[in-house]
Amino acid sequence: TPKADEVLIKINAIGLNRAEVMFRSGQYLETPSLPARLGYEASGIIEQLGANVSHFNIGDKVNVIPAFSMNEYGTYA
Repeated sequence: TPKADEVLIKINAIGLNRAEVMFRSGQYLETPSLPARLGYEASGIIEQLGANVSHFNIGDKVNVIPAFSMNEYGTYA
């Protein structure tokens, strides 16, 4: 369930890049906080809206680019 200011996205596709490889091996900008989540880039469809979300609607097609920590959100689900 999304928290305030968050959305839940049904992931249709992910990007796999060097950031995830470096994160897994402890060579990235931040250290994994185990159990760590993986994934930065993704595209999909919004399934749920959290409180205060007003610029998106359920069913919107969206993409996600690195703007958050893989320790917080992961797109490999």
